[in-house]
Amino acid sequence: TAGVGNRGMLMSDIYPIIESFLCQPMLSLSSGAAGDITEVSGNGDAVLDPGETWQFIPSVRNGSCDAAASNVQATFAAGAGSVDITLLQTTSTFGSVAATESAAGTPVQFQIGSQIDCAGEVVIDMVNVTSSSGGPFSGRDGYAQAEIGSIPTTTLLFEDFATGLPATWVVVDNGTGTGAAQTWTDANPGNRDLLNAPFVIADSDNHGTGNDMDEELITPPVDTTAASSVTLQFNHHFRWYNQGGDEQGDVDVRSSATGGTWVNVHNYSGGDSQGQQSFDLTAYSAADLQVRFHYYNANFDWWWAIDDIYFLEVGERQCAFSASIFEDDFESGDTSAWSVSSP
Repeated sequence: TAGVGNRGMLMSDIYPIIESFLCQPMLSLSSGAAGDITEVSGNGDAVLDPGETWQFIPSVRNGSCDAAASNVQATFAAGAGSVDITLLQTTSTFGSVAATESAAGTPVQFQIGSQIDCAGEVVIDMVNVTSSSGGPFSGRDGYAQAEIGSIPTTTLLFEDFATGLPATWVVVDNGTGTGAAQTWTDANPGNRDLLNAPFVIADSDNHGTGNDMDEELITPPVDTTAASSVTLQFNHHFRWYNQGGDEQGDVDVRSSATGGTWVNVHNYSGGDSQGQQSFDLTAYSAADLQVRFHYYNANFDWWWAIDDIYFLEVGERQCAFSASIFEDDFESGDTSAWSVSSP
């Protein structure tokens, strides 16, 4: 609370958040992180395709403060919603796992059904974890997951500000005050450790008290008429000050499809937002598509930082299906192409 200073917090509120990091007085085994899913046999394109065999290396954690676990094993099964897969190993062994330690197990391989559609994902559950020292212990649904096939993308525009703010981008300063933080900049005047530097930021906090910010960052026009779809993707960190003037961050779009007027796609306000964002702009596709990042209604509030901006054409999911040289399931009953002999 502003003006009050630091305050105490009930341990009953803190404990549920930190419980998973604390050791337990008794033996406690739980699932650790699943290792990367890697190809065992397939076409080598690093994409999960029908008929291929892949594997991952599971791990478990011993959450006990001082009790070691011996002969640790975990059991696996296809999870709910998974495409057709065959687990070539349903059990992984971990040996002994010391108290408070994690251990990697033997690989778990699975084969993807050869007749599946090019959609969906592989889902593998860790059913349970056992040990000769105690248990069994619960596993985890959706322990290992991976998408089938790949979605081809074509980059129509990309900017990571690696060489600064390009001259083809437009910055409009409708605010008040002067200085390094008066509008959008790649100089990071507040030395914020937010995204992978460099990035652009409108920093109301660094601009200081008494200075209004109403700042526009506009992409150059992009011809997207040849694209079957257009997706805007960017990484950002919008920090909203709950004691301030209700700062706003708008993502707007304009093109000849909008009559040249700005249309709001999304608004950030009322709370923090960060991470990768994605918006479908296909309805606005034209020869002159532009996006505006509009930060306004800010006076000594926080900031909006943006990086890695893409316009993407996103295609339909694709898989590589193996061609069958010969196949006969005898469903037709016609065996005339076969020869039968007896000794």
